Amino acid sequence: MTWLQRKLAVEMCMILFHLFQLVGAALVGIGIWAYIEKTHFNHAQIENIYDAIFDISLIFIILGIIIFILGLTGYIGALRENICLLYCFNILLGGIFLFLFGASVAAFLLKDKFIGKLTSIFQENVIPKYTEDDDTKSLVNWIQEQVSYLHTHTHTYIKYTDIRTVPACQQVS
Repeated sequence: MTWLQRKLAVEMCMILFHLFQLVGAALVGIGIWAYIEKTHFNHAQIENIYDAIFDISLIFIILGIIIFILGLTGYIGALRENICLLYCFNILLGGIFLFLFGASVAAFLLKDKFIGKLTSIFQENVIPKYTEDDDTKSLVNWIQEQVSYLHTHTHTYIKYTDIRTVPACQQVS
């Protein structure tokens, strides 16, 4: 690799990592703004762990912080050609990949337990707040749209028009 090719590769990495930083900072900003607006107008507080997990604004903040840290380590590592920071970037990215891969394999292998646990979490924590919280309502509606989209492509389409008609939610109603 010539000197010019190496310099261009470093510059392209710096641009890409800088974009990661901007996207991460934007996600953090949007998440903070959404959380402030939500608590200001709805006076909603986080009462248990499921309120935090299903709060879209907190998800934006956490994802934004992770993306920003990844972009920062990659950017500074490429800027200073610091091998330690580039290794840190690779380890963080590899760790996230292995975690997601392991979680998906575990969800596939333990499908019945996973579906049962997910259904009970939704029935106990999300569905009762469907009418109270607009964010929860939007999340449940989005999940239903995705499920109906999957059903249209597998030729077993079921139209859910009301929350009480969803099979997993019938016990709550």
